[in-house]
Amino acid sequence: MTEFYTVSVKNETSNYPFGGEGPVPYYYKSQELYSEVVLNWGLIYLILFLTTSWAIMKQKNKTIKVAFILTVFLVILDIIQGYY
Repeated sequence: MTEFYTVSVKNETSNYPFGGEGPVPYYYKSQELYSEVVLNWGLIYLILFLTTSWAIMKQKNKTIKVAFILTVFLVILDIIQGYY
């Protein structure tokens, strides 16, 4: 979520290759698209983290297992998305 803050709020984009040139993922086409993608993934991971933390504190084993599987799936999806 710091990436969203840096790019969207502080508007510090000199270190980012926006414009879609070179070997970069699709979301580098514009500053706005990059900010949206980074914010969405950040919120997804935050919600998953909070849910997992709650499940661990309440000792909900089934929820912990589902959260683990979902985490692995989302990390793989995030990696795949970074290549296209």
